[in-house]
Amino acid sequence: MATRENRPPIKASTRANVQLALLAVALLAYWHLTLWVTSTGLGLTDVDRTLLALVRLSPLDLGEDVTTASLPVVLAIWFALVILTALALVGAVAARHRGRTEKGMVTGKALKERVTGGPSATLLEPIASYHGQPVRPRTEDTGCVIAPPRQGKTAYLAVGQVVDAPGAVVATSTKVDLFRLTAQPRAERGRVWVFDPEGVSAWPEAARWNIVAGCADVKVAMDRAKAMVAARPMDGSRNAGFFHEAADTVLRCLLHAADLGGHTMREVLAWARDFDNETPYAILREHEGAAPGWAKDLEKFARGEARETVSSTDMSLSLVLKPLADPRVVDFVCPAAGDGEAFDPDLFVRSSDTLYLLSEGGSSGVAPLITALVSAVVRAGRLASQRTAAGRLDPPITFVLDEVANIAPIPDLPQLMADGGGRGMSVWPVVQDESQLRSRYGEEGAKTIWAAAAVKLLMGGSSNDGFLESVSRLLGDRRVTRSARHYSERGETPSFNVSTEKERVLSVSDLRTIPEGRALLLYRDLPGGIVDLTPWWKRSDAEELKASTSWVLDGEGITA
Repeated sequence: MATRENRPPIKASTRANVQLALLAVALLAYWHLTLWVTSTGLGLTDVDRTLLALVRLSPLDLGEDVTTASLPVVLAIWFALVILTALALVGAVAARHRGRTEKGMVTGKALKERVTGGPSATLLEPIASYHGQPVRPRTEDTGCVIAPPRQGKTAYLAVGQVVDAPGAVVATSTKVDLFRLTAQPRAERGRVWVFDPEGVSAWPEAARWNIVAGCADVKVAMDRAKAMVAARPMDGSRNAGFFHEAADTVLRCLLHAADLGGHTMREVLAWARDFDNETPYAILREHEGAAPGWAKDLEKFARGEARETVSSTDMSLSLVLKPLADPRVVDFVCPAAGDGEAFDPDLFVRSSDTLYLLSEGGSSGVAPLITALVSAVVRAGRLASQRTAAGRLDPPITFVLDEVANIAPIPDLPQLMADGGGRGMSVWPVVQDESQLRSRYGEEGAKTIWAAAAVKLLMGGSSNDGFLESVSRLLGDRRVTRSARHYSERGETPSFNVSTEKERVLSVSDLRTIPEGRALLLYRDLPGGIVDLTPWWKRSDAEELKASTSWVLDGEGITA
C-alpha cells in the first residue's frame, strides 16, 4: 500500500488568502448578476464578457436594452457590496490572527490585559506592536534584550526607549549613533551629560565625575571598589577568585583613605603603584572617620609576609586600574575647579537629565570607570526611592545598558533585575548573546537576570543552539492534526488517516530565523509572541531625531 506523505493542516494565513480570492470571485459574480438583472443585452452565462471588460478596463457593450435601476436599488446594491467586502476582509484578518494563536502564541487580548494590570498600572510608551496593537510595558517592568550583531537593536529599540523615557536616563553604548539621535530631544527635558573618557564622540562638553567622592562612607567605598574590580575579567586560574578579592580589599581601603584625607584618584593611583607609601596607612590608622580594622586589611594584602600574594595582588589591581594609565582618562574622574559642575549621582536621580556613557569596549576599555559610575547611580536611586512615601521613584529612572557585559557589568545586576522595578528603576540590559551573561555573572547569575526580566526580547540571528533550545522548550508544545492519504497497489479508492501529534510552538530554527524588525516577546507568565518593532525613521518624531543628529554633529564640529 502506498502512503502519501503526512502533511499539516492548511495554515490560517493560507485560509485567509483563499478567503480573499473567494471574495474577488464573489464580487465579480455579484457585479455580473447586477448587470444581468438590469440589462437584457447580457446573458446569465456571459461571465466571460464581464471579465474581459474588467481586464481591458473598457465599457461593457450591452446594447440599447438596458434597464435603469431606481435610486433605492442602486443604494441597496452598493450597501450589500460594502457589507460583503467588509465581512470578508474582517474574516481574513481574523483568520491570520487566529493562525498565530493556534500556534500556541499569546493572544493580543491576553497580552493587553496582562500588561495593563488593573487601574493602578502606569504604562510606558510602546516598544513594539502585536496584532497591530501597541505593546506598552509597565513602569515597574524590567527587560532583557538578546540581539546578535547587526540586528538593529539601536534603531529598533534603544532610540525609542531613551527618547520616550519619562524620567532620568542612563544609556551605555560602544557607538555614537544612539547619542546623536536622542541628545537634542533629551536636552529639551533636562541636562545632557556625556561621560566619554575614550573620545568615542567629539562632543565638547565632557562630563566629569569625582570617583573618590563619597568613599568616606564605608559602604560607598566597598561598592565602588567592587564595581571597578568586577568590570575587569580575571583569568580562570585556580587562585583567580582569591586575588580578585585581594584587589577589591586594597582598592576599597585606598578609596576610603583618599576621600577621608581630601585626596583624588591621582593619589590612589600613586599609592597603588607603591605599596610602601605610608600616607594611606596613616589616614586609616589616625583619622577619626576611618573604618576600624581597614588599616590592617590593607597591610595584609599590600605588605604581608607572603611576597607572592602581595605580587599577585599588585598585578590584579594593576589590571583594574589599567585604563587610568592614560592621563586624559584620569582627568574625567578627577574634576578640577575650572571644569564646571561635576556629575552628582544623588542630584541626577531626582532630575530628568540624561547620562550617556560611551566606550569602545575591548580589553583596554574604560569599563571599570563606567561600571563604577552606573553603580553609583543605582546606589543613589535605591536610597532616594526609600525616601519617598511609595518607596519608589516617580517618574522612574530608565537604564538602557547596551553591551552591558562588556562595558558596564555592574556586579549587582541580578539583584537589580529582581527588585529594581519596584523601586522605580526600569533596567534594560542588552547583550549580543546569552553566553555573555554567563561569562560575566556565572550560570546562576545569568539565569536570574533572564528569569527576573518581566519583558524578554529575543531577536533573530543567534547561533547559540543550546540557549535557543531552552527558549524553544520554554515556549512549549502545541498539538497539530496531520492527514495522510493511502493508496492500495491495485489503485482502489484511497483511504484517509488523521492523527494528532505534538510539536514545538517555535523550533530552534524558527527562533534563529526571526527576521530583522521582529522579535520574540515573552511577557511575565504569558505565552510568547512574535512582535513587530518600529525603527526610529518610521516614528512620528523621525524628523526630530534627524535634527538631533545634525545638532550633535554641529556641536562636534563635523560636517554632515
